[in-house]
Amino acid sequence: MAKFVFQFEALLKARRNTEEQRQRELGEIMRKRTDMLAELSMIQRTIRQSKGELSDALIGRVDMTRVGQFARYSASSSSRAMAVVSKLAQVERDVESARQRLLQSVKERKAIELLKKRRLEEFKQQAERVEADALDEMAVQRHARARLTEVQT
Repeated sequence: MAKFVFQFEALLKARRNTEEQRQRELGEIMRKRTDMLAELSMIQRTIRQSKGELSDALIGRVDMTRVGQFARYSASSSSRAMAVVSKLAQVERDVESARQRLLQSVKERKAIELLKKRRLEEFKQQAERVEADALDEMAVQRHARARLTEVQT
């Protein structure tokens, strides 16, 4: 019996490779997103700690140097946080774009896999027809031999 050979196997392999590449790209962008969220969380945590330290410093005698340091640090941290948030917004857009590219790659791969499945079914049906035809031919020949033997006797 003949073996099934899918003529677009190389294309299917290329589509799988593309899909895997898109998955890696999305993973890398998601890692950047996670890193940025961690950085933002750290900045927020240090600002809260500084506010707590400042409130402690405001009890009793007020150290204006410390208050000034807090104001400068708070302003610096706020601007860093805003920069991270701005970058995070771009990364979110990149994540969505990468997801769309991955979904498109999945669709393209599945389309080729569906074609392969259909071609395999066609191949199997054709093989069954060939086998049925061969069996029919053998039955006809057997019957013809039996009739010939019958006529000769």
